Amino acid sequence: MLRAGSLVGTDKFGNKYWEDTSSIHGRHRWVEYSRPDYDASDIPAEWHLWVHHFADESPVSLVPPSSIFKLDHIRNATGDRNRSYLPTGHFLSEEFSRRESPVEPWDHSAVGK
Repeated sequence: MLRAGSLVGTDKFGNKYWEDTSSIHGRHRWVEYSRPDYDASDIPAEWHLWVHHFADESPVSLVPPSSIFKLDHIRNATGDRNRSYLPTGHFLSEEFSRRESPVEPWDHSAVGK
């Protein structure tokens, strides 16, 4: 790692969160992802608040209240084989393969008539 700082905590996915208080404000908090194919949605909501300065206290020092309606974090699957939605105009969707082509072939016999 090229940056120096202190480890603030680790989330349940293994991502490590760092802070360097001697650095410029706004650039002194960062995350080291546990996966090599990381995505921004790999950060849980409580850590997202801390990294983007919506919360001064980290989730380690200030445990957020539990919510009965809160779902477990799911990684963003856009562009992945596990995606759950494709728009109807997308060439991989079932509706696209069943519809008629908007392109009509050229009819040479109609030329000059």
